[in-house]
Amino acid sequence: MAIPQRYVFAFHTAANALNLFEMDQNKLKSREKEQPKQENRGFFSRLLKRLLGGGTK
Repeated sequence: MAIPQRYVFAFHTAANALNLFEMDQNKLKSREKEQPKQENRGFFSRLLKRLLGGGTK
């Protein structure tokens, strides 16, 4: 059965907006432990850091 991708995406988006998905807490905790903390390197985070007086290069 081939379901068009746009229908799958529309269903997923609507279900997510209505909070119909439930996260598995065990997988969520293990995922947080596996990923090392990454420093924000985006334009706005750097701008905010400079405006708040921390970190001048």
